[in-house]
Amino acid sequence: MSYENIERSLSLIADAMKVHKLVEDVLSPSIFLMYVLVFVNFLNLITVNVTNFANAMISVRTIGCIIVFLWTSGGFFRLTLKGSILIDVCNLWKYLQQDIVKSCIQKRAYDSSLVMQILLFNRTAKLNLVFSGWGMFQLDRSLLLTMVGVIVSYGVLIATI
Repeated sequence: MSYENIERSLSLIADAMKVHKLVEDVLSPSIFLMYVLVFVNFLNLITVNVTNFANAMISVRTIGCIIVFLWTSGGFFRLTLKGSILIDVCNLWKYLQQDIVKSCIQKRAYDSSLVMQILLFNRTAKLNLVFSGWGMFQLDRSLLLTMVGVIVSYGVLIATI
């Protein structure tokens, strides 16, 4: 481990973070829109089914609502799983970083140059990448559980009214 290796690895991390920022800027509006559409389509689906009018148009509208709801829910679910994979990669990087520090310390005696390089690497090589909906929420597995809970709660509330 040398200063050149640390500098090169930090520049690669900075490049990866720039690419992530570009991808985040592109995906963020669509993530937020899918998040809103999942709720709106579910509430629309519940209200259409609660108001049982004897009309053939209602069944076509219900089928359309179901298709759009399943499409947006599937897309949001897929994006959430990809966001969770990105978080898992960042956690893996954190563990690998700790392993690098452990292996460097176990190999040699503690000279000041090596300790400074290890501390520099440990301090500057942080990687925190997440997808979000314009910074309002982070796209991870816990968001899916929260959304399902809210959708079920509102669905029961609207169905009982």
